[in-house]
Amino acid sequence: MSSDIAKKCVAELIGTFWLPWAVAAPLSWPRPFPRSRRLARCFVRLRAHVLTMAYAIGHISGCHLNPAVTIGLTAGRRFPSNLIVPYIVAQVAGAILAAAIL
Repeated sequence: MSSDIAKKCVAELIGTFWLPWAVAAPLSWPRPFPRSRRLARCFVRLRAHVLTMAYAIGHISGCHLNPAVTIGLTAGRRFPSNLIVPYIVAQVAGAILAAAIL
């Protein structure tokens, strides 16, 4: 794997790793916050996270953060098909790593 592809895969891994933290952190807050308020904060944090990751890693990897996005872009011929497997492996690995830590 070339260093350019490795850099893109690492960026996708980091972005996908960070995504669960946007949702999981507010749900683990203490009970004084009503559940509806915690869910609303999750959605706000999720949107802020995706926007932040788009600025942070978008220029490196395109900031797909989701295998479905990668497959959709490939189906629409907007993403090279030879990169689909490394991207999906990196995204799944990032999600598994985040779930293991959480």
